[in-house]
Amino acid sequence: MASEGPVPVRTGLADVVSSAELTGESYYRMPSQVYLSDVDRLYRAADDTLYAFDGATDSVVRRETLGWANSNAEWDSAGRKLCVGQGTDKKLYVYDYVADSVLKVIDVRAVSGMQPDALLFSYACHKAYLAPFQIEPWASNVGIIDTERDTMVGVLPMRMWGGLHRRSAVDERDNKAYLADDGDTLWVVDCATDSVLRKVEHGQTGGCVAPALGAVEQPSLFRQVCGQ
Repeated sequence: MASEGPVPVRTGLADVVSSAELTGESYYRMPSQVYLSDVDRLYRAADDTLYAFDGATDSVVRRETLGWANSNAEWDSAGRKLCVGQGTDKKLYVYDYVADSVLKVIDVRAVSGMQPDALLFSYACHKAYLAPFQIEPWASNVGIIDTERDTMVGVLPMRMWGGLHRRSAVDERDNKAYLADDGDTLWVVDCATDSVLRKVEHGQTGGCVAPALGAVEQPSLFRQVCGQ
């Protein structure tokens, strides 16, 4: 993670907006939100609106209409930006949270999943890997987003089942991404070249630790156990 800038914090489903503003569908579909310390705000995407929750006043201070299918919001360290996934609309909104304006809308239809809305950032390489978060009826590939140019530059030829696991992680020291799905499969990706170095399946010989046991959150442990 970059050494400068706001601190992104993963939280649970806090009561950011009233129950009248949050439908049951968006509650279950959007599992994450992000707090940005430099503006003391928590951002939450739900249905057609991006909500900004002010930490000092404990109130919703802004509602920005971005589209009709907002399903995720993530912080991007390449600028004062949020990336807001549009789920079934297959769009990724790049939002300047300081100026409260949309910088760009990225077409992500090249990602084969139904709702590509989960992002894993490589801050050193200024990239993000995009896949569905939620369980879907078929496997999905993974999109590659250039976060400096705010452009989709390609896809990784993977088959991720069950969505991108929340314990997926990037080791910024050696520029490797550890992408795990809910099917207990993990891919090691070179972020500099966007090449898949290794695929590890649960139960594979060699004693590799399953993503659900936390190996993805500890890349150094993964290297020791799996020899990668």
